Amino acid sequence: MIRKIQNQVDIDKKNKRSKAILSIFLLLLLVLSTLGYAFFSNPLPDEEEITNTTPISNEKIKINYQGSIISLISTQEEIENISVNLNITPENYAGKVLYLDVKNEGILRELASTLSSISSRIQEACYGKCQENLPEKTCTDNLIVWKESSVRKVYQENNCIFIEGDIRSADAFLYKLFNPSQESITSTS
Repeated sequence: MIRKIQNQVDIDKKNKRSKAILSIFLLLLLVLSTLGYAFFSNPLPDEEEITNTTPISNEKIKINYQGSIISLISTQEEIENISVNLNITPENYAGKVLYLDVKNEGILRELASTLSSISSRIQEACYGKCQENLPEKTCTDNLIVWKESSVRKVYQENNCIFIEGDIRSADAFLYKLFNPSQESITSTS
């Protein structure tokens, strides 16, 4: 078969038309995929469905703080018997540097991701003397100290918060911090 000889003008028209068809196809694909995602992904709950916390005990805790939803890893049932003794509110950390002495990556992420929205900066530190290249802090600074323990509890000494236990203890602290009107998470014995 013999191909018809084309001049440069015809070749340019054909290329321009091909590019236009491809552009329209990609644009249509982009619009349809965005609409599909918007309609078929999980919708946000209605405003009245979001209270301060999710009341169902087997669901992860969700806290509505100043219009932002804070999601915790633990359930209400998992933290309800953890002793939490605090007299601070989020305003104590607002716009200030918050120091964390937490050697567990999961707990460090939980605390830092939640508290970074209210503090000006999150900084790892050491409570007292340490061998690491971190600032050494005392309870005159806003400091949260986590210690691994079989007993779960949270207590405050001056500007220090001591969290003992596991991720549930950290979530009990965050729950109480953002719900200061709660008398107690547990009946302290």
